[in-house]
Parts: sequence; structure tokens; C-alpha cells
Amino acid sequence: MKDRVSGKEIYNEKPSVGIFVVMVLIAVLVCGAVGYGVYRLAEVKQAEKEASASQDEIEEAEAQPEESVIIPVEYILPDSSSRFLGKGALVNLSQDQLKKARNEIYARHGRKFSDPELQEYFAGLSWYQGTIEPADFSEDLLNEFERANVKLIAEYETEMGYR
Repeated sequence: MKDRVSGKEIYNEKPSVGIFVVMVLIAVLVCGAVGYGVYRLAEVKQAEKEASASQDEIEEAEAQPEESVIIPVEYILPDSSSRFLGKGALVNLSQDQLKKARNEIYARHGRKFSDPELQEYFAGLSWYQGTIEPADFSEDLLNEFERANVKLIAEYETEMGYR
């Protein structure tokens, strides 16, 4: 560049501020992009590591033999000792379930059963304590809900042709 007055060549040794600002912005953008890329790469590697660990756990679990666990239903009609039941509570029960539901009312009071299947069923329940022989059991132990519900279940079993 020439000086207008003297006509001599002038060399400006200071870079312009504009170029400096642009270079700084480019450097910041490049560093930011590289930093974000490194961060994302680490995040992806961690996710892959977790996924492979999960896959290993799945494969290990699948290789183990399955154990059958039978969880007994504790009560067929859980509230038969505390409220009057309606026929609607019985309609979806099978013949076997109705028999057990009627007898669980007695079983709650410790009655033992002459029927080996019933005795085995109730003996397998956590709450059952068979302490009264069938001949010694008194219906007086039942409350009004229980008496009514035993009658309802027995009538429904008869109506269905089960008794």
C-alpha cells in the first residue's frame, strides 16, 4: 500500500482487528466441535458398554434353568367372613373353587377336614391352623356373615348341580 502524500510503499505490520476476531471465532468453534465430539463419543461408548453388560446378563439368565414357583391363592373369597356375599361373587367360580370357598369359612376357624383333598389344600395355606376335628366343630363359631355365606354358596352349588 502506498502513502498518498509521499507515494512510498507502506507496510502495515499490525493485523487488522477484524481478522483477529474471525480467527479467534474459528478457533473457538473448532475447539467446541472437537470437545463436543469427544464428549458424544465417550457417551456412546458408555451406552454400548451398558448394553453389552445387559446383553450378557440376559444371556446368563437364559442359560439358567427355570424354577417353577407355584404361589397358592390364599383365599378364594377373602371377605366372606366380613360381609354378605351376593350371587355375583360366585358366578365365575368353578365347582372346585366353590367347594373350597365354602370350606375356607370353616378353615378360618381351625376346622380339620375328613376329605383328604380339602385337608391337603388348606394345610398348604400359610394362614391355616387345623386344630378342631370335624366332629367337634360347632357352627356357633361362625359369625352371621359366615353363616349366610356358607348357605349362599351351598345353595348355589345345588342350583348348579354340583351337590
